[in-house]
Amino acid sequence: MAKKAAEAAGLPPNSLVLIDSKDSSAVGGVSSFQSLLGYGTYSWERISDPKVLADKYVANVASSHSTKPDISLRPAVLNFSSGTTGLPKACEITHRNLVANAEQNLHLDRVARKRKNDPTFAANDVHCAFLPFYHAMGLITFCILNVKRGCTTVVMPKFDLKSFLSTIQDFKVTYLILAPPVVSMLVKSLLVCQYDLSSVKFLVCGAAPLQADVEKRLEALFSKTGARSRQGWGMSEATMSISIFGPDEFDPSHGSVGYLVANMQLQIIDENGKALGYDEEGEAILRGPNMFKGYYKNPAATKEAFTDDGWVKTGDIVKIDRTGLVTIVDRKKELIKVKGFQVAPSELEGHLLEHEGVLDCAVIRVLRNGQEHPQAHVVRKKPGATAESILSFMDKRLSPVKRITGGIVFTDAIPKSRSGKILRRLIKDGFASKDPSPRL
Repeated sequence: MAKKAAEAAGLPPNSLVLIDSKDSSAVGGVSSFQSLLGYGTYSWERISDPKVLADKYVANVASSHSTKPDISLRPAVLNFSSGTTGLPKACEITHRNLVANAEQNLHLDRVARKRKNDPTFAANDVHCAFLPFYHAMGLITFCILNVKRGCTTVVMPKFDLKSFLSTIQDFKVTYLILAPPVVSMLVKSLLVCQYDLSSVKFLVCGAAPLQADVEKRLEALFSKTGARSRQGWGMSEATMSISIFGPDEFDPSHGSVGYLVANMQLQIIDENGKALGYDEEGEAILRGPNMFKGYYKNPAATKEAFTDDGWVKTGDIVKIDRTGLVTIVDRKKELIKVKGFQVAPSELEGHLLEHEGVLDCAVIRVLRNGQEHPQAHVVRKKPGATAESILSFMDKRLSPVKRITGGIVFTDAIPKSRSGKILRRLIKDGFASKDPSPRL
């Protein structure tokens, strides 16, 4: 069929690649996937060899003085950062970065196969792809990992909840990769009850932290199949994954984002750069074969992104326990300092989404007489939801230092990236030119 399509399009047979071929030779002039991987200096196996990855990978490739050309260090793609607190920047992701991060994920599949004694584990999964392929998660998962796994990916041209649910039902989707806005839709919409979602076995959520209560409600939707939800941590500068759970693992407390992927190094430091210990909150800095080369044509930003000894600054405030579980607190730039305490907007947003009248929300930092306060921007689910009812709901759940003292601002929509991350830089103080102290 593919050869006939190629002939109709005027393409020669060597323009076709047979993906599922185990044979490295060409078949009828059609190239095999194995032969494609063999082009150039490195094959897939060579770049993913732990000895190669461990050998002088140098996290800050941009400062390398090596004069010997290395094809694996050439840029392969430009992945843009999310631009949640500043303008998006193009991350130079090398061929080695792509293969390293792919192998870091595929390693977990292999471990799960041995644990389950099932050699076909993950190969028969059906994924629903609604995340854009130019985003790190979409690129690595759907265009690289799933091709290597040999599983099925059903691509949605655009996302809407009804089409998403019908895709799961019609194609018997087993594996869902979600973002918090989609999770919020699922747990609050009555549409879910109209579709057969019994095929779903795996749930993964990324892009932004998901509150434990919301994650439990997500699992409840799939209680018949026993699907467990897992969160992961990643960034464009890390190609994709930093910490994840294996497909046969999960966190029963719903508070963490998994374990550091293989061959990664992590340090947690305070504001002065001092290394912190277990269960202490600080900024995560990283080193590993999946860390990016630098920002494309932006040497100033590249220099700022790396420490002097080659670690990548994540800007994420995290902690790690003695078992290796990583927990995300929030973005360093987004934390709100209230009376000497650090208040995480993501925590407040998680509680706000539990209110029956809140469809979506975002919390930003506002200044009142030189002091920082949390302000909530809310999309109402019901027209009758009032600021007073929301504030009262939050006051009962939170300590005084975490209350929404900057006021409630109702809005029609929360600005977000295509991957579901809140673009706080686009949200302005709703009371800046009105009441200077709405609720102090």
